[in-house]
Amino acid sequence: MSIIVNKPSPVTGGQMELCKEMAEVTFRGETISYEKSFYRCLDSGFEFVDEELENANLKSIFDTYRHI
Repeated sequence: MSIIVNKPSPVTGGQMELCKEMAEVTFRGETISYEKSFYRCLDSGFEFVDEELENANLKSIFDTYRHI
């Protein structure tokens, strides 16, 4: 899933899309599947997160870990 956002790319200044995809990470010895949120520059394809998305991703990992 992706949505075009009104936020310029830090690389090109062009448009970015907000993307969500499933990802896996090892957290405290457990493999956790979670929905990863990030921005993707439409010009370069580079992926970025800001503090808000990083905190949301970490919260998702922690919440999933607590329910194992």
